[in-house]
Amino acid sequence: MTFGEYWSRWVERRRRLQDIRRSTLTHYITHHDVHFGAILDEVRLDRIFVPTIEGVFARIDEKTPRS
Repeated sequence: MTFGEYWSRWVERRRRLQDIRRSTLTHYITHHDVHFGAILDEVRLDRIFVPTIEGVFARIDEKTPRS
């Protein structure tokens, strides 16, 4: 199972159970779409390691404006 497959199931479960606020779920979805979905969605869950997560943070750093 890939992260993207798991993510989709997780989001649908949250919607069905309504166990978190809608605004919180919207924020989670936005973070997924903007920051980590492109990197993680095709990665199998058993293949997510520290370097993979470091890539997510590097992507966030690249998108964050410097002041």
